[in-house]
Amino acid sequence: MNYAAAAYYMNDGMNENGVAINSNVVPAGECDHTTGTNPGAPTIVSNGVVRYVLDHAKSVGHAIELLRSVNIATPTTSNFHYESHWMISDPKKTVVVEIWNNELVVVDDCVITNFYLSHPDSPMGIGHERYDTLKAHYDEGTSVEGMHNLMKRAWYSKAYSSKTSPIWYSEGLEEDVDLHGMTSNLVYMKI
Repeated sequence: MNYAAAAYYMNDGMNENGVAINSNVVPAGECDHTTGTNPGAPTIVSNGVVRYVLDHAKSVGHAIELLRSVNIATPTTSNFHYESHWMISDPKKTVVVEIWNNELVVVDDCVITNFYLSHPDSPMGIGHERYDTLKAHYDEGTSVEGMHNLMKRAWYSKAYSSKTSPIWYSEGLEEDVDLHGMTSNLVYMKI
């Protein structure tokens, strides 16, 4: 197995400029991602967006400029077509960046789950109920403890069909575990 590319496939992080980025998967289904976002420009795969932003962005606005200047291509497999969307933040602004039919779309929002915010009525994606819960109680998340409690409100409470891959779910444990001085009985698992 070749691990040389592992450093480029990050899910989240923050750079020295205070720019933070998180990647979430959203099923792409029938969405057309055949050409990428900017054909003819240098190409990066969507899995490399987090690393690219962390290496170069000085602000949210600069991150958007950087992403518009490259062709973001989406890897596909024969049995699962997915896309990522990204939440990008700096101390002054937070946005969600998505790819919809080969177009880079910027949404002014501070909550992200696993559906297209730019096309919320699309049948592609999950997590609408978690998004609604997080938005309704967002003001509670102004401290570490508040954010922890906010996330407890939105945790998965069901396992998905064994026909999905991977199957994500969360469950409560009988004993709490320490999370940087706070305790929780929530565990997220992928099987």
